[in-house]
Amino acid sequence: APERVKLSYVSLDRASAQADATAPDTQTLRELFDQNRSQFGEAERRSGGQLRVAIEGDGSAARETIQQLAAAEGDLETRAEQAEGAEYRPIDEAQQGDLPSAVGQSLFELGEGETSTPVKGDDGWYLVALESVTPATTPEFDDPDVQAQLKAIASAQQAQQAFADKSERLESLAYEAPNDLKTLADELGLEIQTTDWITREQGPGIGQYDAIRKAAFSDAVIKDELNSTPIQLGAERRVVLRVAEHEPAKRKPLEAVRNEVRERLIARKASQKAREAAQAALAQAQSGDGLDRLAADGGPSVEDAGYVRRSSRDIDARISEAAFNVSQPSEDEPRYRVTATGDGRIALVAVDGVREASGEDVQTPRAQFAQQQQRYISRLEYATLSDYLRSQTDVEINEDRLN
Repeated sequence: APERVKLSYVSLDRASAQADATAPDTQTLRELFDQNRSQFGEAERRSGGQLRVAIEGDGSAARETIQQLAAAEGDLETRAEQAEGAEYRPIDEAQQGDLPSAVGQSLFELGEGETSTPVKGDDGWYLVALESVTPATTPEFDDPDVQAQLKAIASAQQAQQAFADKSERLESLAYEAPNDLKTLADELGLEIQTTDWITREQGPGIGQYDAIRKAAFSDAVIKDELNSTPIQLGAERRVVLRVAEHEPAKRKPLEAVRNEVRERLIARKASQKAREAAQAALAQAQSGDGLDRLAADGGPSVEDAGYVRRSSRDIDARISEAAFNVSQPSEDEPRYRVTATGDGRIALVAVDGVREASGEDVQTPRAQFAQQQQRYISRLEYATLSDYLRSQTDVEINEDRLN
């Protein structure tokens, strides 16, 4: 069984940091109201219109046109119709920030019924006219909605400050009182909590975090029995832990693993006998019998893969590797190799033909390198021997040796 621990810990977050916070007083709320007055009510809005002449080239034509329109009679919409390229747009209940900088600044400096002199913006010249003003509205300090917003602001600020202050104190106490969590819990108003069993790889609750498990199994915490340093979990949570219970790694009793041991021994012995039989089959194939002869009378299955490339994914990668690592066969004499397959079976691989890689087989940007590495394509066949060989051999497990 793996080494495991149970932990005691304290956890500091925004909610726990603010647990003993008091309600903000009237002076605090009044100061917040004065500092954030613009957040309450509605800002001033203005209506009117703007006439724009786009700047092209050196801008002289636009400047001349806007000066002529500034001297013309009538409202801006009427003036815009008098010059080609002049564009009029109405302004309806806009705040200053809703408008281009030059237009907004000019509009909010005008009195009702006034028209500006030419104003240059980033992309054109403007004339701006103000028709009406909707004054800003600011509710009273005692307005219920304002009070609710002020208290929410005050509460958020208190929580942020309390968390910062207690986080700093937690850092200090972790070093000043490293032998227990009670000092931290009492001074910071935190609850000592516990976990279930946690291993180096996994655990419930805070044991799911890598940082927690790494700290829990550190020498300072395990061997020296000290508190951990504060561990950060996310942006607004800190944890200090110590080991409450520790169980070193220990072997499982034989009774608990008997079946697993038996299966492994059977598999190991069967694999060993299968490989020995495969080597015997290899010698038989090299003497001239060939794979077809081995397959006769209920022997192993034989598969003819034809010509395959080194990079082919149609056959087992280990069979392909074995095929391309044998020496080049002669016209009437295949080359053989025994290999384990990716799924643990034993295969006898025969390469009985080689064909040089053609230009059509090389189509990637790394063609030259591939051609050097892949000098030939093999025609191979292979026999999967494991099932057959195991059926032809007996594997005996001495149960007395397991005790």
